[in-house]
Amino acid sequence: MPAAAADRAANIVLVGFMAAGKSSVARELARLLGWRRMDLDELVESRAGASIPEIFKQRGESGFRDLEHETLRDLAGRLRGGAVVATGGGVVERKENRPLLRRLGFVAWLEIGLEPTLERVRRSPKRPLAREGAPGELRARLGALLRERTPHYAALADLREDAAVLGTSDLAYGIAESFRLWIAKRGGAKS
Repeated sequence: MPAAAADRAANIVLVGFMAAGKSSVARELARLLGWRRMDLDELVESRAGASIPEIFKQRGESGFRDLEHETLRDLAGRLRGGAVVATGGGVVERKENRPLLRRLGFVAWLEIGLEPTLERVRRSPKRPLAREGAPGELRARLGALLRERTPHYAALADLREDAAVLGTSDLAYGIAESFRLWIAKRGGAKS
C-alpha cells in the first residue's frame, strides 16, 4: 500500500529507466530549487569505494543491488526534506525498495522508450547491464528490462514526464511546479 502524502518526506525522487536523464535533471532541479542533490549511484560508489562497473565485476548484480538497498534504506531513514534524489534505473526491481522510495518523497518518473534509450546507452561506457553479451542482443535485453520495470515506475509515480521529448530545463521546471502543488495539497512541508 503506497504511503500517504502526509507520511512522506518533502524531497523529490527521480525514477526511470537507464539513460532517461535522472542525474542531469536532478542537477538542474537542485539548482532551480536551491536544494541538495543526492545521486543514489554515487552514494553506492562511495559506500563501496569502487565505481559501479567495478562493483558489478567484483560482486555481480546481486551484490550491487544489496549495496543499493542498504544505501537507499539509510537515506530514507535520515533524509527529511530539501533534497533531489536521482536513483538508478533498476532500484525498483527489489520490492523492499519501493516503499522506501515513496517514503523519501514526491516521486517523478522520467519515462523514456526503447529507441531513445538505445541511442543514449550506445554513447555511454558507464552502463554495466547494457554492456553484457553480444551487441546484437542489446535491443532485446534492454527491451525486456524496460518491460519488467515500467509497471513499477508507473505504480510509484506521483508524476510522469516524457524524458524523450522534454529537455532537462523543461523537465526540472515541470517537476518543481508539480511538487509545489503536491506540497500544497498535503498542507505544507513535513518537518
